[in-house]
Amino acid sequence: MLENSGAIDPERIEDYIAHDGYLALVTAITEMTPPQVIQQVVASGLRGRGGAGYPTGLKWSTVAKTGEQEKYVICNADEGDPGAFMDRAVLESDPLRYVGFRALFESEPDLEPMAASIADIANLKDVELVLLGSRNGQNLFDVMAGLKAARPDLRIIVTGSGADDETILKAVAAGAKGYVEEGAAPAEFIQAIRIVNQGSVWAPRRVLSTFIERVSSSPGRIFPAGRVAFTDREKEVLELLVVGRSNKEVGAVLGIEERTVKAHVAKLMRKVGVQNRIALSVHAITHGLVTNK
Repeated sequence: MLENSGAIDPERIEDYIAHDGYLALVTAITEMTPPQVIQQVVASGLRGRGGAGYPTGLKWSTVAKTGEQEKYVICNADEGDPGAFMDRAVLESDPLRYVGFRALFESEPDLEPMAASIADIANLKDVELVLLGSRNGQNLFDVMAGLKAARPDLRIIVTGSGADDETILKAVAAGAKGYVEEGAAPAEFIQAIRIVNQGSVWAPRRVLSTFIERVSSSPGRIFPAGRVAFTDREKEVLELLVVGRSNKEVGAVLGIEERTVKAHVAKLMRKVGVQNRIALSVHAITHGLVTNK
C-alpha cells in the first residue's frame, strides 16, 4: 500500500492525479447521480475506523438531507497514538487506497489489513501475506527477491493494471503466489487471498497452463536460456558463492550489506530455477556461468 510513497507530494494534487488519482471520482461526477453515489457507498459497507464503526453510507445520507448548499467532509488520519503514523503515511502517499482496502475487508473478520513499508515487512513476523503493487516502474522482481530472502515463508500476491501474460508468468516464477487486477471485484480479492493463504496459486488459467508447459518441457528453467541475464553485480556474487564464500564474506569483499547479498542470491536462484545455494553453485559451474580461476 506504500507503492506511491515518495512519488506523490501530499501538497500537490497534480501528483496524485498523475498517478491515476480520483478516477473513481470522475466516474461518480460524470456518470452517476448523487443518490446513486450514496447508494454505492451504502452497498460497499464502508465504516468509520473509530470505536463506533459508524456506517459511512448512513452518514452521507444524513448529510445529503440537510438544507445547506455547502457540505464538507473532514478526514482525521492522525490522532496522536503511535500506530496512527503509518495511516498518515499511507494517506499522504495514496490517500484513498487504504480506505478502499479497509472497506474491502470489513466483512472478513479473520483478515486484518495493515500498511507497512518494504523494509518493515521483514520484521513483522505476524504478516502472512503481502499485496504488492506493480506500478510506477519499480523493479518488482528485485523487491520480491528481497522480500523472499528476508521472509522465505511470505506469500506474495502481485496487483497491477493490464499486465500481460509474460509479466504475470515472470512474477509467478519469481515467487509470487498470485496476481489480481486492481480493478477486480472485491469477491475476487478475497478469494485470491484465501486460496493463496491455503498454499495454492491464484492466476489466470492460461498463465498457469504456460507455466506448466515450460516446466514440463525444460525442468529447472522456466524461461528460455536466452531470456536469462545477470547483472554485473549478480555475476560478482555468483563468482564468490561458487568458491564457498558466505553471505557476510561476499558482502565484505564487494562492500555491500549482508541483506543485499541475500537479495542477490535469492534472485539468482529464481532466475536459474533452483532452491538452494548448493544447487545454484552446481548449476553455475555446469552451465559455464562463472570463469575458471
